Amino acid sequence: MDHTSRIVRLVDAYDDRDRVWKVVTDGAPYSLMMSLAGYAMSTGDHAAMPWFRKYWAIDGTLLEQDVAAEFHSGRFLESAAEVTGAEHVVPYQMMVNLMGPMDVGAAHLDTPTFRAEPLPLWLRLEMGASGRFERWRIPVCGAVSWFAYEGPGGEYEYWPDGPHAPSRREGPPFGNVAVFGDNDKMFHRVGAIGTPSDRLTPGSLSGAAQLHHRGDGGWEIMDGSTPAVTLESRRLRVSILWTAMCFDTAEDLDLFRNREDVLTIERVTQMFADDLRKRGERVDVPRGPADDREWVQALERIYPLPTFSQPD
Repeated sequence: MDHTSRIVRLVDAYDDRDRVWKVVTDGAPYSLMMSLAGYAMSTGDHAAMPWFRKYWAIDGTLLEQDVAAEFHSGRFLESAAEVTGAEHVVPYQMMVNLMGPMDVGAAHLDTPTFRAEPLPLWLRLEMGASGRFERWRIPVCGAVSWFAYEGPGGEYEYWPDGPHAPSRREGPPFGNVAVFGDNDKMFHRVGAIGTPSDRLTPGSLSGAAQLHHRGDGGWEIMDGSTPAVTLESRRLRVSILWTAMCFDTAEDLDLFRNREDVLTIERVTQMFADDLRKRGERVDVPRGPADDREWVQALERIYPLPTFSQPD
């Protein structure tokens, strides 16, 4: 796969940032990203990361009406079309990410989207890694924008010219800017947040931890009987991810809207099983492929997610 992307940097992305910020604060408490539906079958121990998330729109359906103008923004749609060259751009998802002090993230690709029935997040990652499902892949353009953070680190680093070319960075203090790119193809990551002494140690949070907004404007991470971790607002890294599906032609859009040639979990499982046999792998095909731990581990081993060694 070509791991490059055109980039559009949109200045003055939001007409009313204060209103959007109020949606962020009113949306508390927030759950850890890795405790949300779709992440449970991942074999990595992600619960220790102070990374919280809430969806404002999923699969084209707006869940938070107060950001309707931003979700359907004409300027966002035009920027996504400029990145991908697509004739038809359809708003897809919108979410807010809130990150406390943590180590540098791994350079990664976002979860790919396919013309399919609802599939587990981990399975979509493996479908992308395998390269066996490109006929059904829907190109998605993402836009990242930021609020609040003024602490050390926390930059957005991305590799639009490929993983072996120099990266670009967007760092604090963040302005009213959105960076558009094909994050399903382009490697990107979040820099270390806070000072080394600020960062929460691995295992210090359970999957039940929640992020609360306080009346004085600050934030607290609460985790059962564990003493709360308090954060000044400017020390919490808040970003918004907006995405849109991008279709080259009206025919591609019709295929999606008419639910034609859609992948089911049974069909995906069979395609993986056929490929495994061709590879000489002896793997038992599960009756319940969505949540069979051995099946997940086998696919993760045989189709590892794309990575590269990046500088610290």
